[in-house]
Amino acid sequence: MWTINLKETLIKYPTVRALKGTRPCGTNGLVQSFLDRKQRGFSIPAAIFIIVILAALGAFLATVGGTQQLGHAQDIVGVRALQAARSGVDWGVHQVINTGTYRTGCDGGSASATLPALANMDGLTVVVGCTSSAYSEGASTLHSYQITATACNNPTCPNTAAGLPNLYVERRVVTLVTN
Repeated sequence: MWTINLKETLIKYPTVRALKGTRPCGTNGLVQSFLDRKQRGFSIPAAIFIIVILAALGAFLATVGGTQQLGHAQDIVGVRALQAARSGVDWGVHQVINTGTYRTGCDGGSASATLPALANMDGLTVVVGCTSSAYSEGASTLHSYQITATACNNPTCPNTAAGLPNLYVERRVVTLVTN
């Protein structure tokens, strides 16, 4: 076991005087000072590690937040497109029930029309299509009309082109009318 005489150490090594009273008895001040210096750099890597983890967490939260906002925007546009498609079906039923050029075209096999801009539905296009078939029931001939309304937030609707924007939404409503 080593024993150190503190008085002899202080005489031989004057730099140890500053450490007198700061070290527990029986320890060598020079060795302890060396160990302290070695441990001082540990906080820098720990701080860098914490900063990197917090930055990654912030980037993740920003990505998730952006995705949620995009999903919410698509939901809103989807509801608007569904209502526009329902309006298109209503328009098509009205055209078929009340004789007109649209019904005449539909009686010929099929007809298609693009609705004019709807109030409060900016940016939505509604295309209404109609196909008919005639059948006999007893002595009378009946007509069956299938009306399809497609609404989307693009000038050409329906759009099957590649490279559509993230917010492209399309809704289709189909109904059958028989006279």
